[in-house]
Amino acid sequence: MTISAAGSGKAQIAYLSGAVRDEALGYRTRNFGILVTPLMGNTPVGPGLHAHDNGVFTEWKTKGKKPFNLAAFLRHLDKWHGVRRSCLFAVAPDVIGDWQATLARSAPVLPLIRAKGYRAALVAQDGLENHLDAIPWGTFDVLFLGGGQDPKYVSKTNRVRVKGPTGRMRWVGEWKLTPGAARVVAAARARGVDVHMGRVNSLKRLRYAQAIGCTSADGTIIGYAPDVRTPEVQGWLRETDADAADNASICFVCRGRIEAWAKAQHVEPAMLYARELTRRAGRPDPHQTHPARPRQAAVAA
Repeated sequence: MTISAAGSGKAQIAYLSGAVRDEALGYRTRNFGILVTPLMGNTPVGPGLHAHDNGVFTEWKTKGKKPFNLAAFLRHLDKWHGVRRSCLFAVAPDVIGDWQATLARSAPVLPLIRAKGYRAALVAQDGLENHLDAIPWGTFDVLFLGGGQDPKYVSKTNRVRVKGPTGRMRWVGEWKLTPGAARVVAAARARGVDVHMGRVNSLKRLRYAQAIGCTSADGTIIGYAPDVRTPEVQGWLRETDADAADNASICFVCRGRIEAWAKAQHVEPAMLYARELTRRAGRPDPHQTHPARPRQAAVAA
């Protein structure tokens, strides 16, 4: 397996389950982990790859009855601080379907996330593709592909039936599956920024996310039939990995090392990701050994 620089070729993609399973803990599978929120009641023992969502979807789903709580979110990050090196990102609060309100809401929180030692994620929302110059590049580390649903996005490959405002079923499309969203992904990857796609519950959608440049995705499908769906999702990852280049951003050993360099050199980590991945291109896969191996061996790789 080779290693690809950000923005070049098809990279390995990680999958984060909204349902906690033993198979997704402790790096049993290097690119299979969990997505947690401040609203979760349990704290898994020995988490491996993971990320922190903000819980805003619950705010939207309950029509504001369970609003985002910044203090609770920051306490949640403090609780997980000891394993932050295996965390892909923590998501700043957003406003579903509104790119302007999302930029305003996330602006004061992004630096707070970084200050706690996490990679900060900004959520991309509907319409952002028309305002790429407004994106605060450099203030975040990961772009989270969110967005809403609307009949105007419907196409042959982007359609789902949902209950409309009147209670009748209707066809809608999802913004994150539109060509406009793909342009936002391309802009991020060109700058060495990782991209995560939310709500990915099929192999077809995971393949699409990987094809447009996403480096990670999440979904809840495992929660509906854990014993059946867990091996199914693991099978998806084997398929998407088959001809993909390695992605150092999902290895906390590589990421910790690169971010240490970035801090020492006073530069953005994204710049060093591309440089390091290019330098190591074509070398043997450095991740065959478990990520918990001794530091000397990790550096030698």
